[in-house]
Amino acid sequence: NSTDMWRVTSDDATIASYPTHELRCSLVFRARCFESEEALARYHDPEDKKRRTMSLDEVLQRLSTDYTSRTGRVLPSGRLELAVALMEEYI
Repeated sequence: NSTDMWRVTSDDATIASYPTHELRCSLVFRARCFESEEALARYHDPEDKKRRTMSLDEVLQRLSTDYTSRTGRVLPSGRLELAVALMEEYI
């Protein structure tokens, strides 16, 4: 039906409306498989998670190093420019 509309609201005020035919839905399913019960237990261990998790600074440093080695350029520091540079190089 061409009259089906979806409303985007904020504090009960409609800020945008879209007909159903313009909407798209994306679903992502991520499953984790473990080789043993011990591996599963390690995955749920908070101390092990700390060892496996990189900080934002660590991620950006690795990306910066790789980006510079690929392009010979330094990553921009502004968030928008950084996002555009990363998308242009890696996507």
